[in-house]
Amino acid sequence: MLKLVLLLIIFFTTLFADNKLTKVKLQLQWKFQYEFAGFIMAKEKGFYEELGIDVDFIEFEPGMNLVKEVIDGNKEFGIWNSSIISEFLNGQDIVILANYFKRSPLALITRPEIKIPSDLIGKTIMVHEYDANSANYQQMFNMFDIKRESINIIDPDFKKVDFDGIDAISIFLTNETYNFIKNSTPYNILDPSNYGVEFSDINLFTSDAFSKQNPKLVNDFIKASTRGWKYAIDNINETVDILYSKYNSQNKTKDALLFEAIESQKFILSKYYELGKVEEDKLNKMAKLYIELGLADKQRNISSMIYPNNISNSLLTIEELKFIKDNPEIIIGSDNSYAPLDFLLNGESTGYSVDLIKMILEEYGFKLKFKPYDKWHNAVNDFLKNEVNILTSVFQSNKYEKKANTSIPYLSAQDIILVRKGYNEITNAYDLSGKTIALPKDYSYLDFLIENGIEFNHLIVENMQEAVNAVASGKADATVESDIVIDYIIDKNGYINLKKIYTIFNPKVDKYHNFIFVVNKDKPILNSLINKGIKNLSVSKRRDLASKWLYNNLNVVEKINLSETEKEFISKKPVITVSNEIDYPPFDFTLDNQAVGYSIDMLKLISNKTGLEFEFINGYKWNELLEMFKDRKIDILHTLSKTSERSKLGIYSKPYVWFRSKFITRIDNPDINDIDDLENKIVAVGKNWSIEKYLYKNHPKIKLLVLDSLESILSAVSNGEADAAIIDDLTAKYSIKKYGYYNLKISSWFRKFNNNQPSSYHFLVQENMSVLSDILNKAIESISVKELNDLEKKWFGNRQSELDFLYLTSEEKEYLNNKKVINMCVDPNWMPLESINNGKHQGIAADIINLIKDKTGLNIQLKPTKNWTESLIKIEQRECDIVSLIMKTESRSIYLDFTKPYLRYPFVIATLNSEMYIDKIDSIIDKKIALVRNYAISDILKVRFPNKEFIEVESIQEGLELLKKGEVYAFIDTLVSVAYNIQKYNYVDIKISGKSDLVWDLSIGTRNDEVFLKSIMQKALNLITQKEIQDAYNQWFHVKFEQSVDYSSLIKYLLIVVVIIFVSVFMINKLYNEKRKTQKALNNLKELQKELELKNEELEKISITDKLTNIYNRHKIDEVLKYELLRFARTKQSFGLIIVDVDYFKSVNDEFGHNVGDNVLVSIVDVIRNNIRQTDILGRWGGEEFVIIVTETTKEDIVYFSQKLRKIIESTPIEDIGFKTCSFGVTLSKNGDNSNKIIERADSALYLAKQKGRNKVEFID
Repeated sequence: MLKLVLLLIIFFTTLFADNKLTKVKLQLQWKFQYEFAGFIMAKEKGFYEELGIDVDFIEFEPGMNLVKEVIDGNKEFGIWNSSIISEFLNGQDIVILANYFKRSPLALITRPEIKIPSDLIGKTIMVHEYDANSANYQQMFNMFDIKRESINIIDPDFKKVDFDGIDAISIFLTNETYNFIKNSTPYNILDPSNYGVEFSDINLFTSDAFSKQNPKLVNDFIKASTRGWKYAIDNINETVDILYSKYNSQNKTKDALLFEAIESQKFILSKYYELGKVEEDKLNKMAKLYIELGLADKQRNISSMIYPNNISNSLLTIEELKFIKDNPEIIIGSDNSYAPLDFLLNGESTGYSVDLIKMILEEYGFKLKFKPYDKWHNAVNDFLKNEVNILTSVFQSNKYEKKANTSIPYLSAQDIILVRKGYNEITNAYDLSGKTIALPKDYSYLDFLIENGIEFNHLIVENMQEAVNAVASGKADATVESDIVIDYIIDKNGYINLKKIYTIFNPKVDKYHNFIFVVNKDKPILNSLINKGIKNLSVSKRRDLASKWLYNNLNVVEKINLSETEKEFISKKPVITVSNEIDYPPFDFTLDNQAVGYSIDMLKLISNKTGLEFEFINGYKWNELLEMFKDRKIDILHTLSKTSERSKLGIYSKPYVWFRSKFITRIDNPDINDIDDLENKIVAVGKNWSIEKYLYKNHPKIKLLVLDSLESILSAVSNGEADAAIIDDLTAKYSIKKYGYYNLKISSWFRKFNNNQPSSYHFLVQENMSVLSDILNKAIESISVKELNDLEKKWFGNRQSELDFLYLTSEEKEYLNNKKVINMCVDPNWMPLESINNGKHQGIAADIINLIKDKTGLNIQLKPTKNWTESLIKIEQRECDIVSLIMKTESRSIYLDFTKPYLRYPFVIATLNSEMYIDKIDSIIDKKIALVRNYAISDILKVRFPNKEFIEVESIQEGLELLKKGEVYAFIDTLVSVAYNIQKYNYVDIKISGKSDLVWDLSIGTRNDEVFLKSIMQKALNLITQKEIQDAYNQWFHVKFEQSVDYSSLIKYLLIVVVIIFVSVFMINKLYNEKRKTQKALNNLKELQKELELKNEELEKISITDKLTNIYNRHKIDEVLKYELLRFARTKQSFGLIIVDVDYFKSVNDEFGHNVGDNVLVSIVDVIRNNIRQTDILGRWGGEEFVIIVTETTKEDIVYFSQKLRKIIESTPIEDIGFKTCSFGVTLSKNGDNSNKIIERADSALYLAKQKGRNKVEFID
């Protein structure tokens, strides 16, 4: 009887349990393996059962249609790859519940010699036809123009582990490389994710109908599955054991399963993405690609595919839901001038913090009201009175802990001190004591400084823009802020006279500071909701916010203030008619009947700033548009040069773009250097163009071929109907490439036509519309440096080689308008560097100053003097504003500021031929030495040798004369000036006997009582290229020998070569009788050159320098790395290793050629070199990879530095290609490291950065 009772209890218990659990089937997309581990562990650990679910797993069978199985109700849930999106687009009613592989592991494993996809042409690939036609592979094939008929496809057997009879195999990177590695089969990987849109995998889905009928079951299934995946990731060994023993239909070894588990983490990316989270923006990108590839018919609303459409409220507590209902409106206090985080734009609050709080609170259903404040302390006062509920962009500190609720941090930034360049009294926060610091009232940085015991003079300003202005103009010594805010202000306003100091107190303890939201003390639930929103914010949304506001993307258009008269004009004249030529690229042309070009985009920008609406009148030639303007059928003409005749037709605006008119001719013709070269020749011109009338009036001997369009002009020159044309350089470069006239070249600048200055284009407004002209001028004045740069990059690319323009702030422009003339003093007798000859400035410096005048239009006038001493007196007495060439010294800094040095030469020691080689000045300090009076070397040597009396002369020639007569033992000056004068005046008894350890760094000096002058001259100098400086040097200093010497990697350092040559002269004189004349020594130089070449070959063998980039090569980096590891073992002072890889560099070589590719590498090296510390080591690792060894650093510092460097690289234009990005793999030294280990970690981090889409920084500890 007892047995019967027990059996009945067991029966009914089992029956009850079976009734309690809901049975469902999950259709897998393949056989059991780790890619389904999360679902398996959810079942094995009872996560499904806890929520009342009993799951059966169904393995894939050939011929099975997974989607149909789920749609038809045969299976409740399914797992599939990104093809689920095309099924949805093609009309299937399915919803995606969760995504667990953020990257698709589908890829081709190939023979090692197959390096890029185009190598597959003509090869045999083992791949299922369905996969071959998938979007993953099709996007890669399309990029490399691989047609289906150009490759041989065979069906897979899923057991192939070599390339016998085939060239490539379609695999899953998570598991199928295992056997290749095990069998030591060499291979390469072609991953489609590296060639376009990045696909996902392991997408959990169900039918739309099932999700609506069973919402609780579906929610529970997602929760349990995601929990299972977390367990599988955190417990890999246990998971592998269960797969091996219970779910091993493929008979995999435990090692193979473990390999798959570890590799899968690279595709799950749980450290960087929320498990199971479906990224809508990524789905949209994939959907767009499916449509482009013809794999889907039309776009559907992707958001309706995601289940559920909005799950925020399903995660809220009862208290939070009640709070939302009881508090429908939230008032937010914001700063109206704290860009890019929080500021007022076109009357509305905007910025990173504003967008973020909107993103969080509007999803809960709150209505938001923003209350902007001119003064931050007023915002704080209102907040403490509960008149606003939230403050944005608050510096995290203990200031608000007792007064408010504070959110978790949502953004980190580096604290910096901002000072003027050249102001070296401040190196950290302690140096701020006693200085004048510009900061708004009630800013947290004030408390920050006071808490650290720093006493300073507080210059109270309204906002950070005023603070930065105060520093730039010299009203304040410094300000303190986050780099995010400072970078925005500097970028927007184009300041170049400021520098950032990143060391606040101590580089080893300085940390980032965090931004938080501050919430009323009586609203902790609101604070909780904000924290949930911050935590749940997707990576893609964070990335979008950062891309919009933080990464040098200042794409916001600021409205301008209009007068009442101007507003009335716009209301009465709602539409303005504007000309649009058919064919004048890149300024003004039509494309698909739409107006396009630089001038068109400029007008659209003006429209956004003013509210003017423009209607573009197109379909007409230029002369027809001109007649329409005369008949008042068009309100505005544009892309016009100023002429006196046109000035009678209407009102010219201020200029909006600058250019140079240049001669265009055929490549096989000689260059045209002057208009006189075209006498009795045919020049093609446009009808009614300004150049037509200019040539007709001023050059009657030139025959004009008048044509209707730009293309016809270029065609006439190309086919020989005309000898030349004269077109602005920007139009010429763009149009020659556009129309394919590759037998044409751009020759010299037609200076006379442009009055020896860069010319400009203007708008021309009807003469009865002066108000419209005023509005256009206001808009042109308001256009920021950033907005101009963006337009120019779009239409002209890198303009540096075509046109250099001096971008000035409004204060600098006002200064120049008032200044009129910049008076310049020079050294009248210092050739080849400079001199005054017949009242004219000549020499290397003169050529560079003339280039500055040509490029900028600055009115610089020479103030003649008799000698250098007189020049210094005039500068000190403010009779001169600048000095062309001067070395910075302590005494000169009293009355001068200095630009960055633009010429650099070593000091050398000249003696008679009979003297021996001199290795340093100290060895001859007891002898008579001549120096030029008041030269910098004089000041330097007097400080170094205070008891020494030097012989001072008025000029170099006077010093050499004293040396020739034996009245002094030596004369010291720069290499170029001594060498030049020895040659010019035939001082055959004088030689250069040694080189000093001192270097003459020569800058432009500017009077320091006019603070804007330095920044203007520095901007002007920035327009001068190194090639132009070298050309100026070559023009004035020639050293001719029978045979040029090739110094290989040292050729770049021309000055060092010159030193070697002069030392060689000394050695030859010693060998063949030191008293022989220089001419005889030069005749025997050939024999010494051979000897030097042999030594140079030895130097090359042991060279440590990469020839292209002139940085350390891999051999040297290996040595440095070993040394740093030994130093770390002794001192335990960590160092960092960064591997930098240029993204998609192969495409640069393929599209532009290797010369451009080399220039890209050199340009990126220059950027890196200019932004690392002197103690950091940079080298070329190979190809497009570079290594930076960062000494004495921490994880936080090196990651911050890498992110900063990454942003600088991506925002720096590179000639010919525009912009390039880099990926960064970063690690830090640790105990037990050797070279291989630390390199392997950095390389793995780099791999991860590439896998995540490139242009990323990834750190592996």
